[in-house]
Amino acid sequence: MDALVGTLTTKRAELLTAHASASDRETAHQLVQELKSVSEELELVIAASTNLNDARFLWKRIPIEIKQSSEELRNIWEVGKALWQRNFAAAYAAMDYDWSPSLQGLVEALKISTRDDVAELLSQAYSTISISDVALALGFTRHENAIHYCSSLGWEVSVENQLILPKPLANVCRKPSNVDLDQLDILSKAVLHLERNTVLKLS
Repeated sequence: MDALVGTLTTKRAELLTAHASASDRETAHQLVQELKSVSEELELVIAASTNLNDARFLWKRIPIEIKQSSEELRNIWEVGKALWQRNFAAAYAAMDYDWSPSLQGLVEALKISTRDDVAELLSQAYSTISISDVALALGFTRHENAIHYCSSLGWEVSVENQLILPKPLANVCRKPSNVDLDQLDILSKAVLHLERNTVLKLS
């Protein structure tokens, strides 16, 4: 994740430099295309760091032209919207998309983060739950994968009764997010700056 944030930071610097010297419509249009790519990755970085509220407001700020021109960006928003509504099955379904190489790693990180969060919720809400329901909630298409994941958490699995017996995960040490929130704030402000100035040039 650090490498991806670093890549975005470098791209942001390049865009700001290019924008400072832009003086014609064609250059402004090229900046819109660059901004589209930055917006796609930034949406996922924000979602991966669990700042869903920030992701929602970022979506509102992205110009319609950019939203309409990028299928990936629209699909990213479907992921974010499903997470916002806590419809995890829909979120996993939206993540199951043929992403570009630059976004695939972020989607995988988001899927892992979402799965860990849902597992924690299940551990607090259920003493027993069916394997099929667990698989759906955790985004596994195969029950075997869901069973393996739950076993790794120390949960009891009854294959005979098709049940999972979750145990509280409050004392489980979760890995901290690799997303640097200061960098994330800088990126958000940079994208907003580019959007405002690009819209002015196109008008």
